Amino acid sequence: MEDIKVQVKHAVREVLGDVASSIFLGRVDKTIDEAAYNMEAIAEACIKVEKMVNLFIGLDEARAVNQRLGAIIGKNGLDVK
Repeated sequence: MEDIKVQVKHAVREVLGDVASSIFLGRVDKTIDEAAYNMEAIAEACIKVEKMVNLFIGLDEARAVNQRLGAIIGKNGLDVK
């Protein structure tokens, strides 16, 4: 499961690039790290991250994050809505 968390963190950084501050990315990491070691909890953390991006960065970026994280979670048998 740790590998999936690393993939999620990396995907968020790829989408946001230089748009997000290090403080914001730290909050994203914390949200992901706090997820239990099961796919359902990681999927829920991905939804929280998308909402954070939508609220603090923007809708277009949130949609891009959702798409990337959905692909990662989907490969592992779950769905990010």
